[in-house]
Amino acid sequence: MNQPPTLVLRAALGVKNLVTLPRHAGEWPSFTSFLPDVDAAKKVPANAVCLYDTTGHKHGRLMRTGEVLQHWGVQVKVRSSDYQVGWMKANKIAAEMDTTKRLAIDAGNYLYLLHAISRGPVLAMGRDPNDQKRNHHFSINCIFPLEESEDQNFGENDTIYDSQQGLYELVHIDFPAWFEGA
Repeated sequence: MNQPPTLVLRAALGVKNLVTLPRHAGEWPSFTSFLPDVDAAKKVPANAVCLYDTTGHKHGRLMRTGEVLQHWGVQVKVRSSDYQVGWMKANKIAAEMDTTKRLAIDAGNYLYLLHAISRGPVLAMGRDPNDQKRNHHFSINCIFPLEESEDQNFGENDTIYDSQQGLYELVHIDFPAWFEGA
């Protein structure tokens, strides 16, 4: 895998307009692996989303090729100054996870096939005692299978066909913007 699963899922959420890149100063900026403190001077709002790599599930490997089959694990953390606003955003993300199926993400040199997402419930984590602004935090843990292949320059078509899985919705993203580490 050339990109961490957190970045692929962040791009998928961005395509669905649930999160933005931090530099775009959107309403819900998204980060990976580190959620910065609220800072008006640095344009880091209280409402933000962060994705973390977590434990996945290894299913085994194919005897013929040696390919390892696994579901990748990701935690999505939502922070908000208002409990209801944060809860609603976390539930919108969870609902989108429930409906995501057969999504093909064209990321420049690579194509990522996101088959489906299995998730747990939205968890209210309370207020972080280390957060001086006392913001509310919510969490969604999920696992998903993810395939990576070299991009075949699909063009602007909105679907691609996989002989084993059927039709996939094809989305093009601004590479490398969604795959930067921030």
